[in-house]
Order: sequence, then C-alpha cells, then structure tokens
Amino acid sequence: FAILNLCSAGDHVVSSAQIYGGTFNLFAVSLKKLGIEFTFVDPDADAKTIQAAFRPNTKCVFGETVANPSGVVLDIAKFAKIAHKNGVPLIVDNTFPTPILCRPFKFGADIITHATTKYMDGHSSQVGGCIVDSGNFDWGAHAEKFPGLVEPDESYHGLSYWKQFGKLAFITKCTAQLMRDFGSIPSPFNAFLVNLGLESLHVRIRRHAESALKIAKWLKTQKKVAWVNFAGLPDSKYRKLLKKPQTIGDLSAALTGLLLSMVCPPTLPYWMLLVGDFFAIFVVKQLYGGIGKNFLNPALAGRAALVACYASQMTSWAAPRTVDAVTAATPLAMMKAGEFEALTAQYSLSDMFIGLIGGSAGEVSAMMLLIGGLYLIFRRVISWHTPVAYIGTVAVLTFLFPQGNDALTYMLYNVFGGGLMLGAFFMATDYVTSPVTKEGQLIYGLGCGLLTVFIRYFGSYPEGVCYSILIMNCLVWIIDKYTKPTRFGVDKKKEGAAK
Repeated sequence: FAILNLCSAGDHVVSSAQIYGGTFNLFAVSLKKLGIEFTFVDPDADAKTIQAAFRPNTKCVFGETVANPSGVVLDIAKFAKIAHKNGVPLIVDNTFPTPILCRPFKFGADIITHATTKYMDGHSSQVGGCIVDSGNFDWGAHAEKFPGLVEPDESYHGLSYWKQFGKLAFITKCTAQLMRDFGSIPSPFNAFLVNLGLESLHVRIRRHAESALKIAKWLKTQKKVAWVNFAGLPDSKYRKLLKKPQTIGDLSAALTGLLLSMVCPPTLPYWMLLVGDFFAIFVVKQLYGGIGKNFLNPALAGRAALVACYASQMTSWAAPRTVDAVTAATPLAMMKAGEFEALTAQYSLSDMFIGLIGGSAGEVSAMMLLIGGLYLIFRRVISWHTPVAYIGTVAVLTFLFPQGNDALTYMLYNVFGGGLMLGAFFMATDYVTSPVTKEGQLIYGLGCGLLTVFIRYFGSYPEGVCYSILIMNCLVWIIDKYTKPTRFGVDKKKEGAAK
C-alpha cells in the first residue's frame, strides 16, 4: 500500500535487491502486472551505481533495514541521500529490528513499513502490517511527481491532501483512499493480539538479539560451518553501519586504552600513554576501517610503538611495595640477565602468582588474570583453544629447555612472569585478529608460544608476548585459509576450476 499510495501504471521504483522473497514477488510479478516497474540494485553498491537505476518516472526508493533472510544491513543514510537528490521518498521495511532496535527516521527514511505478524505480534497469531509516515517529505516541492497527493482527489470531496493535511498528506491518503477502497482493516481481535504482543516487544526483541549473537558466536567456532553472516559479529562488514559502533558508547576505544595502560609501566608519563592511544585507536584501528577491520591488536601495536619511541621509559619499572620513584628489574629481566637464583631469592612463587613483583599493572598478578580468563571461558566469551595452546607451549618449552637448575620452577616463573597470562586470555583471543576455527586457534596459540619463548631466550628484549601476538596477527589470514572447514554440497572440481 505504501507503494500504491505513490505509484500507478507507468511509474517506476528503485528497490534493494536484498528483500523478503514475498515482497520481491509482489514487486517483480504482481505490481508489474499493474504497470509499475521495479529496478533492483545491490544494497552494497556505491552511490553512482544506485543513481544509474533512476528514471524520470521513478516515484520512490524501497529497502529493508535488515533483509529477510540474508541479514544484509541497509545503509539507510546512503539510500536516503540518493532518494532525496532525485526528489523521491525512501520507504524502509523495518520489520526485523522493530522500532526498539532501529529508528530509520533518524537516518533519513521518510516512510516505514512493518509486518506486525512477526516480532510485533511475537506469535504469528494474526496477519497484519502497518505504515508509519514521518511527515518529513515535502510533497509540494515535487508536485509534478506526486499529483495524487497534491492535486484535488475527486473521490474524496475534491480536496488536495497536501494543501488540506500538510505533513499528514501521505498517511491520510493511504487511510482515506486505499484502506477505504481495498478494505485492508484488521479485525478487532487481530488488533487485540497485536497490541498484546506490543506490550512485551521491548523485552522480547532485545532477548532475541542477545540470543542471536550468542548463537552466531558459537557457530563461528564450529568446523562444519563454512561461514556465518551476522551483523552483530565484530568481523561483520556491516558493523560500520550500526549505530552503536559509531559512537563512544560502545567503549571499544576505551577498552583499547585500558588494555594499553595495563601493559605499560605505571610510571609512564600520561602524555606518552596518549601517544600510544592515538596510534592504537586512530592508526591501527580507524585507518583500516574501524572496529572489525584492523588486522593487528590495537593495544599491543600501541605498546610496540611506545617501546620504539620511548624505550627507556617503557623499560623502567617501579619496585613492588615501594614508592614509584624506586625502580627495580622485573623477574623476566633478571632471568634474561642470568640472575635466576637471585630472582628466586627475591621473589617466591607465591609472590609471582599473587603479583608482589615489578611490572605493568595488568601483568603482575597471574592469579587475578587466571581467574578472569577462566571466567571468560566459562561464560563462553572466548574459547579455551588459544589460551591453552599459548600457555601450554610456553610451559612445555621452558620446562624442557630450562635456563636454571630446577626445570619446574623455571617453567612456573616463565608462566607467571611477564604478560603471558594477560596476552593469552585477553589479547590473543581478540575476535578480529585471531583465527575463526578451533584448529586455527590451536595453531595460532602454538605459534604465539613458540615466538614468545624464542624472543625470551634469543632476543635482546626480555619479554616476547607483545611481538609474538603481533607477528601471529599477520599470519591469521593464512591460518584461516588452510583450516577452512569443508563446504558440503559443493562440487570440488568445479570450485577448483572456478578458482
């Protein structure tokens, strides 16, 4: 009805190609029989390509906020800008998100449609729909395109909807003319059922979204699943279109800054930390497209930049249980210098485990980091594969090749010291910069562990966690390539020939 309220035989509509199958059939078959033509465009196409679909008789643009069932997210602002440039309104089907999760008017949409049968109802106990008009489109400024709204309607007392009702012109014509003539009116009981569902919509739809995200994350870990398309995943190409990641409210920048501060000496001047934050957030993350696009861990890249620029300040550590002005070597620095016996005399294993040692604020307490990491695994925020493979590799290698008399003690000091716990649980498990499959995560963790031990043993720097993770970040693409799950139902010979 939203289309018929604007179009008649001989008119044209530009529509997103990613829409509900029933809607596509309505446009491509049923309305075509009435003389209304549609051009379908890729919603991800650039503005120039979409503009090429317009004709002099184009009356509106149509799209779905989140396409059913493909999950493609419409760039509402882009489509609205193009539509308004051509003097036509943008109609958006907002059935999937509902007004609770998305308000298309805020992004430039002029008219919104909903299928009330789905989430608004909640139980599919009735069939219905609704049209919401923003009242923002200036029909009078484009009178030649919309005579049905601007010129007198002889079937309705000869009045002009635009002159008589102003901003209510579209919705008044829709109810006074189309609903009257076609009888598209819900029964009282159906209206009752919709209203009953609306009372709990604000609770249900958020739970649906939370459940969908959990399922999508779980599916990403399954080797029998070839791919997962869900806009809520950090690596989704549609993340940049979502309102939440575009604001400071998502706290991704704050989290990056927090993690960077946790791997820096507590005595580091604030302005130096801000330099690292700038590099981590703007250079490593934003210049590559923002959240979900960076190929390096931003916090660790910021730390690496600070070490390169301010090596002296980044390697000065406050001694535990003293004022900040007193500095002391960290356990790893003492081990690197061949002072393992002096280290064991100065710091006991319990000191190492609890955190009564020198080092970065987020690295000293292996106990607290272990508790936090296990909590994340228990809540299934992260999987165990990368942390176990990472810590396990370091433990095995340092036990088999100790640089001290007691292999077990030397191994435990390596595991509890430095940033291993923080890196394994909180850095290496970053969704964006780590492999997708379980096998890939095990290989990734193994590689991080090998590089960490190699740098600690043979490098000039006593700690290897930061650089080992950054190096493995660069290899994630090839790990994903060779641990890609089997695609069932695909002719491998044809797939290989196509490549």
